[in-house]
Amino acid sequence: RGAPDDVVAVATERGWPVLAESRSRRSDAVVTHFDSLLRVPEFADARVPDLVVRIGEPPASKTLAQWLVRHEVPQIHVSCDARVYDADHRVATRIVTSPIDVVDLFESLPNVADSSWLRSWSSAESAARVAVRRCLEAMPVSVGVAAVVDFVSALPPTGSLVVSSSMPIRDVEWFAGVLGDRFVAANRGANGIDGVLATGIGVAVDRGGPVGVVVGDVALLHDSSSLAGLAARGLDIRILVVDNDGGGIFHHLPQATTVDADVFEKIYGTPHGTDFVALGSAHGLTTLVADDHDEVRRAAATAGPSLTVVRTDRHGDVAGHRRLHAAVAEELGRAVGP
Repeated sequence: RGAPDDVVAVATERGWPVLAESRSRRSDAVVTHFDSLLRVPEFADARVPDLVVRIGEPPASKTLAQWLVRHEVPQIHVSCDARVYDADHRVATRIVTSPIDVVDLFESLPNVADSSWLRSWSSAESAARVAVRRCLEAMPVSVGVAAVVDFVSALPPTGSLVVSSSMPIRDVEWFAGVLGDRFVAANRGANGIDGVLATGIGVAVDRGGPVGVVVGDVALLHDSSSLAGLAARGLDIRILVVDNDGGGIFHHLPQATTVDADVFEKIYGTPHGTDFVALGSAHGLTTLVADDHDEVRRAAATAGPSLTVVRTDRHGDVAGHRRLHAAVAEELGRAVGP
């Protein structure tokens, strides 16, 4: 047991739903598909909280952040880090303390009088899990999110996972569900794209293997020097690179529809043309291109060091996300209602 388990247990006793980002998803009781759920106005507008207790850094979801801002929900921010994470200026109270003391804070807060509050979130999460699982199974791995979730779900349950910024952290946060006892690390912030492989190596040295690393192609290029000598280090690192030949996250952002296509591709798309199979093989790694679900899962379940390349299309990735959000909305309307 650890702080996330204890927080979830105490919050659940008090009727508080716990929306958990990727690094703290050990319990089935947490809400993981909140980004998709909060895109359904009938659901989101009917479940505005009076108060949010945020522990640590915020999730990657802009949808969640904008929902809290739109409804002017005050927040208590609890962290062992004295630095301020409050871009939206919604934190009413800041408490600097250890994660263990969060449980004492929760125990001092009141129970929710109406038990239907927690049940409604739990029912919505159950519906979203059904929709996401069904939708992902029907997607080819050429849609990046399908490959990412395949890879993460097939990693050994007691291993570690290092997730890159940009789309990988969002794919894991929004669609990978509960991650169990896996240790999960992610480089976040302005320089989150740098040093992702180096972080994976550090996790492997510190905790032992296996370690799965999910990284985008641009982030891998930023840290390709970390491949040097990796094959000889005896570390069980299993790397998945989502190769869409550029900066795929920008196709999900306003620039994709407001910037001229040629300019967009040069400035935001940043195609690089790198052959990652050749790159991995040159460094002595077991390297392959995965074309289907079974190949991705098998790569995640096989001891490394290895580099698995999934080639995707940026526009297809955007369409895949839209299909997933739409599937959640449809299942939510059928199973839960407004």
